[in-house]
Amino acid sequence: MGLRDEGWTLVTLHGEWRDRPELVTEPCSVKKSQKAVDLFVKKLLSGGYHASLEFGYSNLFDPTLIDACCVRGIFPMASLRHGTFAFAPKLHVKRMLVDLATFKPSRSAAKFARKHRYTVSLNSQLPDVLACIAHVHGDNWMCPPLRKAFAHMAANPSSYTAKIACICVWDGENRLAASEAGYIVADVFTSLTGTTLVSGAGSVQLATLGALLQQNGFSTWDLGMGSRYKEGLGGRTVSRADWLMLVASRSALAASADLLLPGGCQQCSCASVLRRGEPTSLSLGSTDGPGGGGRATTVVQKRVQSAERRSVSLRQPAENASEMRHRHSAPILPRNGGRMELG
Repeated sequence: MGLRDEGWTLVTLHGEWRDRPELVTEPCSVKKSQKAVDLFVKKLLSGGYHASLEFGYSNLFDPTLIDACCVRGIFPMASLRHGTFAFAPKLHVKRMLVDLATFKPSRSAAKFARKHRYTVSLNSQLPDVLACIAHVHGDNWMCPPLRKAFAHMAANPSSYTAKIACICVWDGENRLAASEAGYIVADVFTSLTGTTLVSGAGSVQLATLGALLQQNGFSTWDLGMGSRYKEGLGGRTVSRADWLMLVASRSALAASADLLLPGGCQQCSCASVLRRGEPTSLSLGSTDGPGGGGRATTVVQKRVQSAERRSVSLRQPAENASEMRHRHSAPILPRNGGRMELG
């Protein structure tokens, strides 16, 4: 039946959830997951529920179900009721999008990036990034079962249509300054969640991400629900119907885009990305050949090792925020200027 034996979590729900459409209740095949998501969309659009309703629910956090949601333009998140998180996919009534053909990174962000020598890396340490976000913001909609599912999808990209991605911005002293996770469907990038650990670094991270999406040929940056700072990035609001049509058309017409740094380097300065110049690649140390295996030590590994030496550790996700605080008497990362992307 095509079931996956890793990455999913089945929870026991308490109380009443019937005010929203239910999806699946147990691990199932890819085809059944897709049908359940299609039925959820149909129920919301048919008028059987109030026009402002945006959420469904399920007691199952399953990468297969999450992938089916992502591909159909439904934001995968969790909702807390009666002390228990349920999977709560969200189909926004209004969605905020950035047309990357007209995106322009702010000059102030580029200037700030140069001043503080910020660098950027991609698609490394996703579980640690999600754990850091949870430590700063607590277990909100990005709850442990959902983090587990996203980490599984990132570790097994060939098994899913939606590709999980993350971006990390590091300051000049080898410390994580800002990060964000998202996913790719065709040439559309959807931001999931992020955090800012140093004042001003979040603006650099957002500007750098937008520039990288533009340079890699993405057409649309999906920011989820609207807010003022997203408008500052060039975000505009579209209706639910227009969003669904856009996702369907891009999925049918566009090849899947890749999020890569200029020149194929593993890490480069944010300023070089923002000025669209040739990036200055950081030294990767000695290698044993084109693949960089053997003795090679990646920049990201060096960053993490340096952070650990400074007691600014990136850790595997704890089961909950209180457990993480109990394990580490000192904060994992500074809490000044946190930013949280909400669906």
